[in-house]
Amino acid sequence: MTWNFLTPITRRPFFAYAMGFNAYEKYGSFDAAASIAHRAPRSTLDEVRAELFFRARASRHCEDDDYLDAFRELLPLLKKFGEGRSQSPE
Repeated sequence: MTWNFLTPITRRPFFAYAMGFNAYEKYGSFDAAASIAHRAPRSTLDEVRAELFFRARASRHCEDDDYLDAFRELLPLLKKFGEGRSQSPE
């Protein structure tokens, strides 16, 4: 899916949501959080949020918008776990 219809301003809520979960704090270290994000077990809300957090950080470092594809991919799981309706941009 292309996200060309989003301007830098309309992308901000998606990025803010992705970065709103600090996986480093949740899992205690960069290595522990990275392990969860890269394994992508997706069995809990925290695991899904950690994956989205890492993909957003990677996008920031690479100066791309790949995190938007991750958001689209993970949105059904965010909804499944009860997140996303009131907090995530749709």
